[in-house]
Amino acid sequence: MTTNRTHRGRGRTDEARGGSDDPRRSPPRSGTDLTRAQARAILDVGLTADDDEVRAAYRTRIKDVHPDNGGDKAAFLRVRAAYDRLSE
Repeated sequence: MTTNRTHRGRGRTDEARGGSDDPRRSPPRSGTDLTRAQARAILDVGLTADDDEVRAAYRTRIKDVHPDNGGDKAAFLRVRAAYDRLSE
């Protein structure tokens, strides 16, 4: 177990602050990791959805999964990635 000396000497370990081997601390997935079909499924929009429909679906879905409202951060990032993919 290593000590993080750059954190003002508080002696916090890498594991205590979510070390690099912690899957919860992996970088957020970018929208390019999703196919357009996966992004449409996440936002629950059809093939013919226009930009306004995608935006409305994103706003509705993001309210449900936003961490400030008690939602899951991973789900929030996934919805965000789906919206980014469809708005390219």
